Amino acid sequence: MAQHTITGTVIDEDGLGIPGVTIIEKGTTNGTTTNIDGQYILNVSSGSATLVFSFVGMTTVEQTVNNRQSVNVTLTTEAIGIDEVVVTALGIKRDSRALGYAISRVEGVDLVKAGVSTNALTSLYGKAAGVGIQATAAGPMGGMKINIRGAQGLESTSGTRPLFVVDGVPIYDTESSMASRDYNPLNSFDFGSAVNDINVEDIESMEILKGAKASVLYGSAGANGVVLITTKSGSGTRGLGVQVSYGQEVYNPVSYINFQNEFGSGQHEYSMSYEDEAQTIRRTVSDRQNFGPAFDGSSIKFFDGSTRQYLPYKNNYLDLFNNGSSRNMQAAIQGGSEKGNMRLAYTNYNYDGITPNQGQTKNSVSFNGQLEASKFAKFEISQNLYHTQSQNRMSNIQHLVAWGTFNRDYDIKTAMNSWKDENGYMIDLSSLGNLDDSGWGWPSAFLDPNNINDGFFNLMWTMNENRFIDARVNSITSAKATFTFLPYLGLTMQGGLNYTDTDITNKVKPYRKNEDTGAYQGGRFSFKRERNVIQNYEAFMTFNKSYMNDRLTVFGFAGPAYRKIGYNSVNVGTRGNSKFEDFWSLTNHDRWPASYDSYVSGFDEEFESLYSVLGQGTISWGMEYILEFQARNDWSSTLPKANRSYFYPGASFTWNFTETFTIPKINYGKLFLSFADVGRSANRYYALRTYSMNTLPAPNTNINDVSGPSDLFSGDLKPERKREFEIGTSLRMFKDNRMEVNLSYYNSMWYNQIMSLPIPASSGATQIRINAGEINNSGFELFINGALIATNPFRWEMTFTAAKQWDKINKLYPGITQKNENAGNLIRRKAEGEKMNTLWIQDYARDDKGNRMVNDNGLYYLSNDPDDEINIGTTNTDIYGGSSTNFYLQGEWGMLNLMGALDYKIGGSILSYSNFYLMGNGLTEETLPGRPGHGGLTWTETLSDGSTRERHDGMILQGVKEDGTPNDIIVPARDYYSTFIHDMGTGWQPDMIKENNYVKFRELALTYTFPKSFSEQLKMQKFSVGLTARNLFYIYKSIKNIDAEAMLGTGNDSWIENTNFPSLRSYGFKVNFSF
Repeated sequence: MAQHTITGTVIDEDGLGIPGVTIIEKGTTNGTTTNIDGQYILNVSSGSATLVFSFVGMTTVEQTVNNRQSVNVTLTTEAIGIDEVVVTALGIKRDSRALGYAISRVEGVDLVKAGVSTNALTSLYGKAAGVGIQATAAGPMGGMKINIRGAQGLESTSGTRPLFVVDGVPIYDTESSMASRDYNPLNSFDFGSAVNDINVEDIESMEILKGAKASVLYGSAGANGVVLITTKSGSGTRGLGVQVSYGQEVYNPVSYINFQNEFGSGQHEYSMSYEDEAQTIRRTVSDRQNFGPAFDGSSIKFFDGSTRQYLPYKNNYLDLFNNGSSRNMQAAIQGGSEKGNMRLAYTNYNYDGITPNQGQTKNSVSFNGQLEASKFAKFEISQNLYHTQSQNRMSNIQHLVAWGTFNRDYDIKTAMNSWKDENGYMIDLSSLGNLDDSGWGWPSAFLDPNNINDGFFNLMWTMNENRFIDARVNSITSAKATFTFLPYLGLTMQGGLNYTDTDITNKVKPYRKNEDTGAYQGGRFSFKRERNVIQNYEAFMTFNKSYMNDRLTVFGFAGPAYRKIGYNSVNVGTRGNSKFEDFWSLTNHDRWPASYDSYVSGFDEEFESLYSVLGQGTISWGMEYILEFQARNDWSSTLPKANRSYFYPGASFTWNFTETFTIPKINYGKLFLSFADVGRSANRYYALRTYSMNTLPAPNTNINDVSGPSDLFSGDLKPERKREFEIGTSLRMFKDNRMEVNLSYYNSMWYNQIMSLPIPASSGATQIRINAGEINNSGFELFINGALIATNPFRWEMTFTAAKQWDKINKLYPGITQKNENAGNLIRRKAEGEKMNTLWIQDYARDDKGNRMVNDNGLYYLSNDPDDEINIGTTNTDIYGGSSTNFYLQGEWGMLNLMGALDYKIGGSILSYSNFYLMGNGLTEETLPGRPGHGGLTWTETLSDGSTRERHDGMILQGVKEDGTPNDIIVPARDYYSTFIHDMGTGWQPDMIKENNYVKFRELALTYTFPKSFSEQLKMQKFSVGLTARNLFYIYKSIKNIDAEAMLGTGNDSWIENTNFPSLRSYGFKVNFSF
């Protein structure tokens, strides 16, 4: 029978040729694959033969030849693949059908659809069930909180972040915060972590190992889950190709503060200041609060001496900030053949912040190569090198709100041009040269002469004249060799090194000069270097053999592992005032060289080691039943010698039940069950006594003083443990697997918690470090992905994730039933029988009927009775998740893709300092009730000279007096709202601590891909342009006046809002092309 030669091209939905497509003549073994351009040639047995076109992740197509000489085919993306390959622990690639635990995978392409974010975690919102993401007030340059399955600990320093692994290398990661120390903006920077450095455009995929069974092979480092980041390697390509991308974004500051714009500075409607006794020239009132006269447009003299109308400056808060911007450019070359593949990329990222001289520059080089040297040996190497330099990160500005900088009648634009004197130094408000004879002028809210780090003018000087620069070099290197001795026996060896080196330089200019003596006031130079080195080595033998006609398969591996972590830091800085301006030297200060304390200096060096043996064994009956066992034993240097060895077991069973029987409409289904007992070691030196050396002054010499620890040690500290049980199912349904449903339930028990407990001072110590406590944590996770409409030319895909979690403290320690963290009169408590991190506070004083009581001044007050302490919630999130949708429209003119994504969070109360200060200072709309024109009662005020006047700002608070009669005491509105200012001596009010719930429209992107015919005219393979937006708006949020994510940091302070920086909304465009 004569053969027929068939030629053709296989293209994707974008009209691009697909290399590596398999074409088989149906019913035979005769076949071929497409070349780099998607072209093929195949000799078939007859003109009636049927060709089967298949490619991983795309729908298989059959075409009958029908005596044609050319058969061209378009393959479409399969809605959901059944035999998806995922990366698991230790970088081992597995068929997802064989996994006995839940895992989330996020493709790299989904991380950049809405633009290139400076932190890869920004793109994870709502995309992985059970993974909580939260930004901080520090903006794009700061850290991101990530928490998997509600990981937590009883100690405030317990690490709850997952382990990050890049191309098989565990990397350095840490919590970060911009908590201000004493309102000092020079000491309140959030530096983020090394995760910030990872270039999102280099990421091929993220696999998130959520449960104990999934991460057991990482030992104590993976107790909180593992985020596996695989970078692009050029796999699947043929020949060489170049990819170029460019993107630009604009960041708009967004304020959620609902300012009132009806009343100006002062304490009541008569709060007025005049320049002359005749009261002809009215002046702006210098007052912290905004309960003054109503705006009427009359003439008034501002602090700079200019006359203007008495009207609100509605945008004076946002006037402090400008629009930010970013630019991202990447060029990559990649290629491959049957012997291997490689990718080399360079990326440059620049961010200009929303305040003067603020910005960040990133340069990264990524190389990933694989070489199959022979059928016996394969080598892989990965090198990701990042250099990130940041300047003038966001500092905490809460004090500006607390002390009246943004009063509604204060012109911030004028103030922003008034902070320097004629000599170029900071204006001196303590000098009458800047005030009139009565002492009137810029108020202390703009400069506090007693604290150079406080006040608006101080902030202006800091942002414009000082430079705080941090530069980090982050190198992630991985080398892997795989040897195949026999078809079923091999050896894998891998080594990894993560090296981070951070230099922090602070250049603080002198802010004042004595013109008579020439001496400077202020000025400082300091430098700090931090170095973190993580070495990781593994080697294991592998066995993979099938029996009984390939029905029974045995797979396993075992071997040793070693990890060493080193840290050192050195810092030095000048003490005293600078002697010279703009001379950055450690000798440039007025105490050099005579004084013993010429410098502020420090040094720290720490190490830890972890030795391990680990292994896994898997027995599978086809793809129907899979039984798997894992085990790891660690020896940790951070524990006492007797307890350094600890064992982690894990086991799972998977039943792919659609291999056993057929269920209509369900193409694939599995049930899985897993168990593991893992844990985490102590923090470095936590289990050991450490000593510090101090230098004390003495005449003509120094004395060294050695001080010991203030804590006692049990001497028998063991690793924390987590015992977890997990059950779940995974389904693929309908034609072309158009719907995927993954559901899992987990129940874990944290026990032997490493923590410190208070002990009586008579013991000579303050705390004792022990193992104690047992926490139960459980929850559900749901992931749904589906193609709601799949037609030609329109396709609509949608995903939905949800997670619900519970927790309870079963026990703490014999004789101790609770552990408290205090924030004033607000207590975050960990107590037996309760949820984790419950909030307790003193209730208002109430009578027997529950009515609030008022004091003699007619104001509510808090009860002093310990029995009146009430629970007002917990800081832990209850439910969270997200949803995204993609619309595709394709034709000969090209393809459009519209993507939108939202995420949501329910539960978790927070402490919002901003709301207390905004309300106490009368800045928000919530403080209008009770004022003139807003229901304020008319009452008569008696002045100090005996005269009276009528006021219209009276309030009678609902409640009873101490004698039980209904309250009838009129109080000025200002007196009531002032009770919300915490620094005035009042405690936190219980009804102001609220649950932080929200639904946020997070991402929006529109991408147009030009047709292949147009791209080819430009000598390109693919050409696309897109518009992007991120952090668009809240569809709903439960707490007014703040960004629901603007917390202080990523760790123990992630439930406290105390920064008052605006949110950032970004808009941008991107261009991608390849050739």
